[in-house]
Amino acid sequence: MVAAPRQLSLSVHLDDHATFDNYFSVPGSSNEQARQALQDLDSSGFVYLWGSLGTGRSHLLQALCRSFTGTWMYLPLAELVDDDPGSVLEGLESLELLALDDLDAVSDRPEWAEQLFHLYNRIQQQGHALAISADISPAEIQTPLADLKSRLTAMHVYRLQQLKDKQLQDALRLRAQLRGFELPQAVAEYLLRHFPRGIKQQIAFLDQLDIGSLEAKRKLSIPLVKELLIQSEKTP
Repeated sequence: MVAAPRQLSLSVHLDDHATFDNYFSVPGSSNEQARQALQDLDSSGFVYLWGSLGTGRSHLLQALCRSFTGTWMYLPLAELVDDDPGSVLEGLESLELLALDDLDAVSDRPEWAEQLFHLYNRIQQQGHALAISADISPAEIQTPLADLKSRLTAMHVYRLQQLKDKQLQDALRLRAQLRGFELPQAVAEYLLRHFPRGIKQQIAFLDQLDIGSLEAKRKLSIPLVKELLIQSEKTP
């Protein structure tokens, strides 16, 4: 059951492709530990994920919400910076799960810090779950409220790492497999050499390649990738 956002200036929704199954992580890595912690999150768990852009913070939070069986809400705080925090956060402790993405976008603002601190306490009192993401650790988070930082550091903290080239290739091949097609090794290597290394951009282009391959009725190959790229550049 999804709780409807109240008084928000945007339409909050989940990425249709954000699931635990298609989040690639190396066995034994901190990324895998974070995914497992979220999959096993109980009704009163408090988890803090941090890592640089492209490590899958938003993906994991949205996968958590998608798989959660109780009431939940996902809030992308970077898109709510100019909203009134009192109105945005009011009553959210009643949800069984609250996922706050990009905490660092608002934590240095006194009005947000105070409201987040009180919300944290209310969620804890209710015995509900809270999952937070940021680009830095809770010990480094910029906030004028020391009590908020102390609450954040008390959470279960997991650092997400960037994937190395071979791991990025494996992640792309996993995504292709889940979409029902094969990504040849040579094509995966070509994508990493000629396109931005960010996993989000790589996957977005891979999805385009899948559609282009089906329309052309040809298997993915480097020549086809080049043709599709030329076509996309010509499209206004």
